[in-house]
Amino acid sequence: MNKLTDEQLNKYIDGELDSSELDKVNSELQKNEGSLAHLKSLKVVHESLKQMETDRAPDGFTERVMNLIASKTKAVKHKVSYFFISVVGLLSVGIIAVVSSVMITRPADTSISVSSQLINNAKVAANKNLVLLQKFFSDSNVVLVMSILSLILLFGAYFSADAHKNFKNKLNNISH
Repeated sequence: MNKLTDEQLNKYIDGELDSSELDKVNSELQKNEGSLAHLKSLKVVHESLKQMETDRAPDGFTERVMNLIASKTKAVKHKVSYFFISVVGLLSVGIIAVVSSVMITRPADTSISVSSQLINNAKVAANKNLVLLQKFFSDSNVVLVMSILSLILLFGAYFSADAHKNFKNKLNNISH
């Protein structure tokens, strides 16, 4: 045994070691002066803790603390993330719009397979709408609005992360 741990030394002090462990600890204490000094300091701490007076908690203390915790947890209301719902909603509407435009522009000719018809229709719809999208996003007002919305999203993400960090700190302070 090279070095004794605090756990082994505390078990030694409390008399919780079996005979083989006791022999190993005793031989290490004889070899290593540092371990012996550490054991003596742990014994001093152990004796001072034994002599320390303990105060008894007042009657009903646990019940009052548990009631306080229960009242605080009832006061917390869960918030709905409307941002996530709106993003999912917008993406869903976009997907539905693309699929419906492909289905509407599908020709009635059935000589071509349905999958190749859908692919061709998707290409045609994408080409038509790509020009519109390029015009839309090349407008300086749109770029300005998108930049402002991006900044708002960044600030929102920062303040959400900060609020979450503060909440965790408050929770840790309450629990400790």
